[in-house]
Amino acid sequence: DQNFTGYWSPAEAYYLLGRAQADMGLYADAAGSFSTVLEIRPDDANARYRLGVTQLLQQEFVAAETSLRRAIESRQSFMEAEADLGAALAGQRRFVEAYPLLAEAIKLGYGNARRHRALAITMIDARQFQDAAKQLELSLALREEADERARLAWVLWQLGEMESARAHLDMALQMQEESSPYVLSLQEQLQQTPTPMQDDGD
Repeated sequence: DQNFTGYWSPAEAYYLLGRAQADMGLYADAAGSFSTVLEIRPDDANARYRLGVTQLLQQEFVAAETSLRRAIESRQSFMEAEADLGAALAGQRRFVEAYPLLAEAIKLGYGNARRHRALAITMIDARQFQDAAKQLELSLALREEADERARLAWVLWQLGEMESARAHLDMALQMQEESSPYVLSLQEQLQQTPTPMQDDGD
């Protein structure tokens, strides 16, 4: 920081600590650090937003919604917070509320892996499988995950693209030594059923 004077206030120090902890995947620790910032500076929109994101990444969707809404109230035109609010709503299966927040943010260039994934889930719920596949591909281009790859396989299955579905499932199976229950369940379904069967994709 070119403006650094050699001293961080306690709030600044905890904020930077929280950012570092979040980068290392220590989300619970990061949430604690951001909460400490908010004890010192209750109106800090950035800390409130970061707290909401760490809660979102821990799948604490209701808490994340509360934090992100408060961040939005504290700062006008907070598109990142609105986008992640959409992801928190999608995590609660409130897809009608989530869709416009996610779609608008991504349209304006605020896409990232979790937001593309959340938008894909809202599209799966609406049975917009072609659009969902595009969002999953964008998510996977930014962050590869076995379950996400398997979810793309499921969507392609619904579209009748069996060869592609099996190819993506094979990739998901190769990504982990022990595959998740979702990946294994999809593998069993594809082995037993040659034609698409209806499901919710979760």
